[in-house]
Amino acid sequence: MKLVKVSIDGRAVTVAEGSTVLDAARTLGIEIPTLCHRDGLPHYTSCMVCAVRDLASGRWIPACSQPVAEGMEIEASSELVHRARQRILELLLSEHLGDCEAPCRRACPASLRIPEMCRLTREGRLDEAARLVVEDLILPVALGWVCPAPCERTCRRADHDRALAIRELHRRLGCSPDTAAVRTPRWPPRIGPTVAVIGGGPSGISAAVALRRRGYAVHVFERSSRLGGGLWASPAAANPKFAQAFAAELEQHVGVEIEWHLNTPIETAEELNHICSSHAATVLALGSIEPEQSRAWGLARGARGLIVDPATRQTNLPGVFAAGGVVQPGKMAVRSIADGQRVAAAVAGYVRTGHPTVWVSRFDSRVGRLEPGEVQQWVPDGGPDRGAFPGEMRSEQLDAATIAEAARCFGCDCRKAATCQLRRYADQYGADAHRFESPTRPPVILRRDHPQVVYEPGKCIRCGICVRIAAAAGEPLGMTFQGRGYSEQVAPSFNDGLEAGLGRVWRECVAACPTAALALRDRWDPMGPDHIER
Repeated sequence: MKLVKVSIDGRAVTVAEGSTVLDAARTLGIEIPTLCHRDGLPHYTSCMVCAVRDLASGRWIPACSQPVAEGMEIEASSELVHRARQRILELLLSEHLGDCEAPCRRACPASLRIPEMCRLTREGRLDEAARLVVEDLILPVALGWVCPAPCERTCRRADHDRALAIRELHRRLGCSPDTAAVRTPRWPPRIGPTVAVIGGGPSGISAAVALRRRGYAVHVFERSSRLGGGLWASPAAANPKFAQAFAAELEQHVGVEIEWHLNTPIETAEELNHICSSHAATVLALGSIEPEQSRAWGLARGARGLIVDPATRQTNLPGVFAAGGVVQPGKMAVRSIADGQRVAAAVAGYVRTGHPTVWVSRFDSRVGRLEPGEVQQWVPDGGPDRGAFPGEMRSEQLDAATIAEAARCFGCDCRKAATCQLRRYADQYGADAHRFESPTRPPVILRRDHPQVVYEPGKCIRCGICVRIAAAAGEPLGMTFQGRGYSEQVAPSFNDGLEAGLGRVWRECVAACPTAALALRDRWDPMGPDHIER
């Protein structure tokens, strides 16, 4: 066997003659992205995200199919290569039609995993659904009373008959006796130094719980005799049912795992300095702060609230962070909950490394406004309308009506949001889906002419993997390319339907599809976070 010596990113490697640049890079542990490549299949070389640069000629070459040559010097990880791949991905995304996240989750400031909550409830996995809403919302019961439900205003079901009663669903999951056992937090062992939180309102509770979930010991200092802050001043607080439900919900978080110091106002600069010197980091979640107090504490202030680094929520004082109304008065309670979670991530990074963690939203492809009739593409995935859901009854029962309401969800999030390779690389390379955006787009289509598979042509990047898998398996019809240029599509040969086109290898084709163009009809990835912490 003849060996060939090449260099990639200045590192020499010897590989067998006939190996590709991709093979050589893998030997060195250098990751080169691929979308149209699949080991064991003929090369197609269509996506070009594997582009690398031959230093001798300056040419761009596809690593997945280019054979190595003696003495070849390849640039695979430079800033120039990064930018080239970024543009290639942006060109692919300019033709990509699909949502990574459902519009309802996108509209929720706390990023509640609404479609997954509905799927778990529909399947009767109520404990898992309840655990999910507590993880995402911290106070799902209180928010079930006071939140203006921006998620429901964006629900696609509203364009068909009636928006899903999302707020009532998470409220019931959060307070039902049927799920009480799983709503008690499971705390990890305490690690490292302590963190102080000043303020026991929504953002303070959220920050404290999120930090404790990460293993940090937390002390919360609240000036009044009870937790909850401004939620007790909401119109819903006049309802005895709310007061009882909210008090019960707060009780889940009160205990030995978080040190709650009630009736403990922090007012003077000396008191603040003592708190800051006694803890590794401090979170200000006061709800509001007067200009005089801001100046006395040495905090930079804008027209309405404290000035913070928008990426980390850190104030001008090192190790002092702020969240909620003290930064931007008038926040919705759910936005304050989200603020607390984000500041907790920043604080955790600061305590661990000395540098706050930055909360970065994941890449999120969007279909945007639907054209007339397009909503019908999702109707088969939702249950029938059940009329008005009795939310006004404030029931605590997870009954048949609750499960039927959850079953109405269209599930219009991506079925492969957590495993889509296109999304992964868009995140990794910072791709902008709008850079080459066209003023027009093709119609939204979900093909269901297969008992197990759904095909979304708008998500197809024409990688040809399913075409090659079907051909290698000897499928008599298989999948093929139809049309030319921008109108080219992958479709079953002779338009005989997905079942005939995918044949016996439908499972392999679904698993190999680098996007969610081919996916299982009744299976979605478990929904991960909608952000990346850096």
